[in-house]
Amino acid sequence: MCSSDLAGFEMDLDRIRGRPLRNASVGWALSLVLAIVAASAAVASGLAVSVVLIALALTTTAIGTLVPILADAAELDTPFGGHMLAIGAAGEFLPLAAVTMLAADRSAAATGLVLGAFVLLAVAAAALALRPRHPRIGRLLATGLHASSQLPVRAIVLLVVGLVFIASHLGLDALLGAFAAGLVARLANRGEHAAAVEAKISAVAGGVFVPAFFVVTGIGFDLRALTSDPAAAVRVPVFLLAFLAVRGLPTIWSLRHDLGRNDRVAAGVLGATALPLVVAITTLGLETQDRKSTRLNSSH
Repeated sequence: MCSSDLAGFEMDLDRIRGRPLRNASVGWALSLVLAIVAASAAVASGLAVSVVLIALALTTTAIGTLVPILADAAELDTPFGGHMLAIGAAGEFLPLAAVTMLAADRSAAATGLVLGAFVLLAVAAAALALRPRHPRIGRLLATGLHASSQLPVRAIVLLVVGLVFIASHLGLDALLGAFAAGLVARLANRGEHAAAVEAKISAVAGGVFVPAFFVVTGIGFDLRALTSDPAAAVRVPVFLLAFLAVRGLPTIWSLRHDLGRNDRVAAGVLGATALPLVVAITTLGLETQDRKSTRLNSSH
């Protein structure tokens, strides 16, 4: 379970469908255009080496990180929270699908077929989750919820592990499997005990796995490489401004008819928050560079 799973679990499709999702999609499309322009300028000036990877990184939104903040501020059930969930869905799923296509060690057509097969599998799991539940299964889950077995929580964790394993085995990004598992778990979590299950899942994800992600990310952060090169240090404020401009401005513009000025500005700043996919995209860039170097050395 990770931040992407928490984001998927928080995706209430009934709340984000319609105008929130349309606004978020328009905002992300505008972000992509600005990101390509900004990434091209960064590559031309020597600040970056890949237009595609930088552009995708600039269009991400760390909704899995933002969900606990919105929940603590009691904003998830407000119109602002609904728009933020839609913005996060677009800013997490769309770049994630693109990264999955880039990361695969196969042709684009083959990757598209594999990705399509995984989507069909996720849709089938979602359809199964929406089927009427047998009363005996409902009683079993309700009894296990307050027992030491914590059966509903373990079932959701098993679902996450299963879809992450399938995604990884198919050569897709594990984050895609986690996000899909969260969506399926959200659809399956219904009934009178849904709030209790959601609270337990949020406690496990927000109390254990999200902090663990930041710890692992911090351990892998090369501070010496940043401080030893003045040019690298200059990139930090440059890319910070790029994130704010690329994600923030289109988000503010897309919400001009639905939220007040202060809420639009807040949505723009929060929508520009990015880390999990930036880490994944950076790792992908380094791995791609290493593969190219290995092939070049082998050719010589």
